[in-house]
Amino acid sequence: MNATLKRIFGKDWKYVRSTVSDGKELHMAYDICKILGLKNVTLAIKSAKGSCNVNPEHRTMELIEDWNKFRTVHLLSIEGVFELILNNKSAECRRIKDYIVTSVMPKVIFKFRYQSATTESMHGDDHEK
Repeated sequence: MNATLKRIFGKDWKYVRSTVSDGKELHMAYDICKILGLKNVTLAIKSAKGSCNVNPEHRTMELIEDWNKFRTVHLLSIEGVFELILNNKSAECRRIKDYIVTSVMPKVIFKFRYQSATTESMHGDDHEK
C-alpha cells in the first residue's frame, strides 16, 4: 500500500483496490474516481476533448478476474493518480490540490533548499580554489 496516497485519501484509501504488475504498484481507476467524485472513469482519464488527463505511460488496462471477470479495468500508477487529481476539477480534487500546495510542497521545497545549502557548504572550499 502506498503511504503517500494513504495520507492524501485518508480512510477512503482502504477501498482502493491495488495490484502489482511488472513490479509496479497499480491502483484501480474506478475506485479512485469514485472517491474523487468523478463519475465517468474513461472521460476522467482521457478527457472529452481527446487530450489525455493521464499520460498513457502512467495508466494501463488489464483483465483482473478477481475484480471483473468480463472486461478489462483501468489501472493507474502513483504518477497516474496524481495526474488524475491535478487534471480534474471536482471538489475533492480541489481539496487534495489545496492540501498538496499548502502542506506537501512547502516541506519538499524546504528539504530541497536545506539539502542544497548543506551540499554547497560541504563543497564550498573546493569552489574557492
